Amino acid sequence: MAFAGLVRSHIPAEQQVAVLFQAAPYFRNLEDYPVFSAYLEKLEATPAERIACTEKFAGANINRISNYRKVNRQDIDAIRSWFREIAPEGVDSSNGRVLTEAMSNRVTSMRLAQASEIALELLETGATDEVLATLLETAKLDKPEVKLALELSSRIQDETRRAAIVKHLETLTFR
Repeated sequence: MAFAGLVRSHIPAEQQVAVLFQAAPYFRNLEDYPVFSAYLEKLEATPAERIACTEKFAGANINRISNYRKVNRQDIDAIRSWFREIAPEGVDSSNGRVLTEAMSNRVTSMRLAQASEIALELLETGATDEVLATLLETAKLDKPEVKLALELSSRIQDETRRAAIVKHLETLTFR
């Protein structure tokens, strides 16, 4: 698609995914994923673009869902199945970034408490601690959420990564 070529050749790399995602037709719910996937096919999205755009799509939808009902296991399982198709080795890290994306809009109800509840449920049902580690590394937290994040970090098995996350959390600054 010519549009994607223009984006790739004229937009700084760190902004390309956001532009490609913003150009997508508006999708109201998770059931629209096949249409969104077709949009990515039409763009001839690279594997990295496909993953990043899908993370944004899933995060925006989880965010929207959290405004009117509790995000449930079916919602998360749908997202996990998409990532198994496009990046099976990165399902858990993608889920962590989806939860971060869902928290990114400060006017919505999805915050660390609900996002971590989902991450912990995933851990209990077979996901690796990558989902929780990625969430804690990438989420933009409010000051009151840091205590919970530090408590959650104890669930990360890799001691080196856990220590890096704790250091990151302890050095966050707030306005």
